[in-house]
Amino acid sequence: MQISTILALTAQSRVGNRANAMKATRRDAGRQIETAPSSRVRAVDDAFLERTVRLFEARTGRSLSKEDARQIVENVSGFFRILAEWHKMD
Repeated sequence: MQISTILALTAQSRVGNRANAMKATRRDAGRQIETAPSSRVRAVDDAFLERTVRLFEARTGRSLSKEDARQIVENVSGFFRILAEWHKMD
């Protein structure tokens, strides 16, 4: 799915559903952390992090560390996880 399609889908979401989804997401995230913190840990190999560094360095023109890449991966996956939850609610 292209980013423009994803952005269009999120723009079409109703404001009430988004607010409820964000509340539910925050509430669910708290439960997941309390119940099983190790289940949320994701293993990302060094090769994937290096590819992420190369991609984002080329796009931003900045030098990035593997920690920066790990945070990018976590943020992007979190974004798509929330989009999937919103899609299920609609």
